[in-house]
Formats: sequence, structure tokens, C-alpha cells
Amino acid sequence: MLNLNISMYNIYQDWKMHSINKVEFGFGFLIKDYPEHFDDFFELHYIYKGSGILKKDNILYSLKPDTLLISPPGERHSIKVDKCLGFHVIRLKYTHGIEELLYRVCKRCQNLGGFTLHKSRRYEFDRLKLLVSLNTKEAYDSAWYGIISILGELIIPNSNTKVAYSKDILTEIIRYMGNHIDKKMKLEDFSSFFNITPSKLTKLFKVRTGFSAMEYFLRLKIDAACYMLTSSKILNKDIALQLGFSDEFHFSKTFKNKTELSPREYRERYKTKKIANSSS
Repeated sequence: MLNLNISMYNIYQDWKMHSINKVEFGFGFLIKDYPEHFDDFFELHYIYKGSGILKKDNILYSLKPDTLLISPPGERHSIKVDKCLGFHVIRLKYTHGIEELLYRVCKRCQNLGGFTLHKSRRYEFDRLKLLVSLNTKEAYDSAWYGIISILGELIIPNSNTKVAYSKDILTEIIRYMGNHIDKKMKLEDFSSFFNITPSKLTKLFKVRTGFSAMEYFLRLKIDAACYMLTSSKILNKDIALQLGFSDEFHFSKTFKNKTELSPREYRERYKTKKIANSSS
């Protein structure tokens, strides 16, 4: 089983972890991308600062303040950091009596593409942080019931967060986008092909991923550009052509807007060892 030892990666800042009776509470900042992995326990992430992308089952989800996500055992996931992520993590290695509840929460989280909590919920996680730092049985019991309370509320249907479209439709659209990543596509091109109105298509992506359809399509292009820049010597003008940008200037401007680095800066910072060695 792949169980990534995150301590091997210098990706955290001001990170602290408390472990009580097989329940781990961590908090700090994620400053670099979190590699793809899976665990043998349930893991909750609450984001209170920054932005990024969570990838699960080849679907991208927007990470922003007040987002709560939960991953079940065995689910592969990774995190791409856009802006330094401040977050709390709870790793539940002990689930006696609440396993069914956890799987129900995971199912709803999958349907919604994550939970968006009210800002007042930050208090609950700050309270958990304080309780576990006390390291007493009473504090642990209080923290444990606090977790159960949060989980219980997450499975209560909310008319403002219902999902009207199936995951299968979204998967097909994303696959279609990936197959046409070299094209200049408009929202109407996708909606026409899948016989869905532009407004419904936009709502589908917003509800399930946090992005509009065209934002998602652009993100796929940028991710492809990142891979090409770091794993090959393809010129910027050729990358622009292969990814459907008008020209090299348009590609470079868009890339820097999304990554805060120019294509050249990104390539120099993240190029693979193989490419670096071949150029020496």
C-alpha cells in the first residue's frame, strides 16, 4: 500500500501535529504541491486561507477559504498549491461507531465537490486546535464529540447546495475537453455537443468543481503546459500552438496570470532532473 510519508517532503510551514488515541490533529501551511497518494484512514481538510486545486479521481476541485473536504481510505488525491494554503487536517485512524457516518459524509462531499462552510465555522476548528493542545482526556473527549457534531451537520441536505446533474455527464464533458485541448473552444461548443444549455453547463461545473466550464478548460491547458515545460524542451511558441493559444504572447500572458510565473521562470524552477542533465 502506498502510504506517503509527508515528512520526507519539505512542503509544510509552521506545521504542528497532535496525536490522541489514533486521531491526529494537524495545522499549519502547505507551501508546495502535495504529491498524489492514498492513506488507510479517513482524512478531513479544512482550508481557511489561500487557494489551490484538489485532484481526486481525475476531477479537479477548487480549494479556497472555508472549504472542507474529506477523503476515505484508499482514495488517491493530490493538492496543487496556487497560493500558500492555511489549513487544519484531521486524520481519523479510529472510527469505531462512526464509520457509516463517515462514508455518508464522503458520498455527499463527492456529490457536492466539497463543502463550503460558513466563516463562523473557523471558530470550531480553532477550538479543536486549542483542545488537542491541552493533551488531556477531557479535552480529547470534547474534541471528539466536536468532530462528530460537524460530521453530523454535513449530511443534512441543504437546498442551496443540491446537485442537479450527474457525475457521469461531468466526467464525459471533462474527457471531451481533454481530447480537444489543442482547440480554441467556446462555451457554446461544449453545450451544443452535449445538448445542454450554456447556463446549465456553467452551473454544473460551478457546483461540482468550483470553476466555470471555461475556467476548467483553461486550467487543463495550463496543467498541460506545466507538464510540457518541465518534461521537454519544446519551445514556448510550439506549446502555444499545441494548446490552442492565439500566439506565444497570449500563452505567456495567460500562463503568468494563472501561475504567477512566466513560462521560462516556471521551466527553470521546476524542470525535471532528466531534462536538466541532458542540457549540461
